[in-house]
Amino acid sequence: MKILLSKKGSVLVFIVFFVAVLLVFALFLPDINSTDVRIAANQRGSTEAHYLAVAGVEAAIKLLAEDPFYSGNGVIPFAEAEITLKIDTFKNPDLSLNITITSTGEVGFMRETIIMEIQTYPGLVEGIDGTALDWYDPAKVIRKRGN
Repeated sequence: MKILLSKKGSVLVFIVFFVAVLLVFALFLPDINSTDVRIAANQRGSTEAHYLAVAGVEAAIKLLAEDPFYSGNGVIPFAEAEITLKIDTFKNPDLSLNITITSTGEVGFMRETIIMEIQTYPGLVEGIDGTALDWYDPAKVIRKRGN
């Protein structure tokens, strides 16, 4: 048996290996890119849903400024999205009000909910001007007194 010590063809083996590595990388590159695009779209949808929920809270506060005893549910269509509002008002024996606002923003399959609790105290200005606010965003953290 004769052993060849010639290095002819070794470059060909290296090039075939290099092309194989590039081919594998080229096959997975579109998948990595599409995953990034989906992550970015989900983040955008989540952010839009959050701001729709915030807008729903603002709409509920406007309704309560007009009628402090308002209670009800509603859906506000907004372009390709919607805001779902639920306002519960309870009158306490000491004439204070406990108000719970639940606002949900939906964009596509992304949904964000903000729950805001308001308590008015008797003897303060009518409406929700003299209130103590506690609200939380279930997806985030609890925030006290509107901060």
